[in-house]
Amino acid sequence: MSNNPNDAVATPQANDVGRLARRGAMWAGATVVGRQISAFITSIILAHLLSPAEFGINAMAMTMTWFLTFLSDAGLSMVTIQRRELSKQQVDNLFWVNVAVGVLLWAACTASGPLLADFYKRPELTRVMAVLGLTFIAGGFGVQPLALMRRNLKQRDIAMQEAVSALVFAGLGIGLALAGFSYWALIYQTVGYTCARTVMVFVQSGYRPGPWHRNVGTRGLLKFGGAMCLYAILVYLSRNLDNIMIGRHWGAEALGYYSRAYFLMMAPSLLIATSLADVMVPSLSALKHDPERMGDAYRRTMRLIAFLGCPISLWLALSSSEVIRLVYGPKWAPVSPILLWLSVAGLFQPLYNTIGWLFLVMGATRAMLIWSLGSTCVLAMAFGISLPYGATAVAAAYAVVMTFGLALPGLGMAHRAAGLSLWRTVRPLVPIVVGAVGAAGIAMATGYETERLGLPWLAVLLVKTLVALGVYVVWAMWRLRPLPIERLEALAQVWAPRTDSYKT
Repeated sequence: MSNNPNDAVATPQANDVGRLARRGAMWAGATVVGRQISAFITSIILAHLLSPAEFGINAMAMTMTWFLTFLSDAGLSMVTIQRRELSKQQVDNLFWVNVAVGVLLWAACTASGPLLADFYKRPELTRVMAVLGLTFIAGGFGVQPLALMRRNLKQRDIAMQEAVSALVFAGLGIGLALAGFSYWALIYQTVGYTCARTVMVFVQSGYRPGPWHRNVGTRGLLKFGGAMCLYAILVYLSRNLDNIMIGRHWGAEALGYYSRAYFLMMAPSLLIATSLADVMVPSLSALKHDPERMGDAYRRTMRLIAFLGCPISLWLALSSSEVIRLVYGPKWAPVSPILLWLSVAGLFQPLYNTIGWLFLVMGATRAMLIWSLGSTCVLAMAFGISLPYGATAVAAAYAVVMTFGLALPGLGMAHRAAGLSLWRTVRPLVPIVVGAVGAAGIAMATGYETERLGLPWLAVLLVKTLVALGVYVVWAMWRLRPLPIERLEALAQVWAPRTDSYKT
């Protein structure tokens, strides 16, 4: 990008959104698939090298650092992505704010170590937090360069950064675990990944920060960023209260089991919805002055997410015991019932994650904060009631609340903020959910009969998988024509230029 402080920061033209979004979606999908495959394989290897308690110590530390990570961004990356008019001077100021926040959070992370060690009764956390805090200093330098790349849908370059960082530091974590570094293998892996990613972002973005500038409208950007930061904190709490409570009440081993189940449950969501988020937010932002095109793009994307995400989540639920035995080994058997319940919640998790897209695109910060606060309170009550009965009960409470209490109301509120019809979005999703549930039910009954015949567990897993896949494919060919995956070209046409497109 130009380093003239008076230059406006580039943003995609409406007639370029189609081309960039199609290319970006491909690279974003490849990025998340590659990252998840790498993380999945690394997780399997480390699960055989480290104990559940060692994973639990890492999870205890990460619950705090994840919280501080939301603060380190300060909501300012989304300011850069979402604002249509932005100057180099404003980006420079946001950069220095992110750097200052990163340094402050490193100090806060280090200071929190003794408190966290006392909270969880694990003295190791004092040193762990001081080392993990280095990620905030490194990450603060990379927030704005990465946001500029996402603003201009440079997903290919981002994909290369992700691939190199993930592969190199997956090898680092495994090597350190083999060398006997215990939970430090997980800690050093996280720090190394963040530092390497920041260096590559600077090299590829072309952004070079200038000095602080006065009177360039920074206060308004910080106000929006503050609202985004508060939203991120509430999202963090809603997604991590269960981990915090389990770690405090039941200890490191129980949290280690729960964290591995949560990792597997989130895989479909991360693999599908998250892979599209980096593309959809800037793309929908560029189309928000044409509500019909924006709504059409969102609805088609939702159908694709449901078509892929729902059956994967239900397969994890019906095959939880066999999947855990295959992936992690017999010593991780207590993860199975936790994964079953969390996967039920995962049926709607990928769809639920798109709520933030609509709030962000429309700049509806007030509605976004109201919803996130309400959903966090509901989850806190559910976790508090179920906690005395163990980690499996907490997972069951999460499944019930997500399925019956949060998913549909959250989508409804986001649709009202965006001026879209909820019914037009939900109606095409019903046959997909019905087909996925039906396929899972038939596969479960078949698996039960296979177990009665005395076949080994690996054969049971194979039978369940083949039956579920076969039934779902037949249902899809009968009821879901044209298939959502076949309509990717139609989705691209929604983003394609029109002669009456608005000017940027």
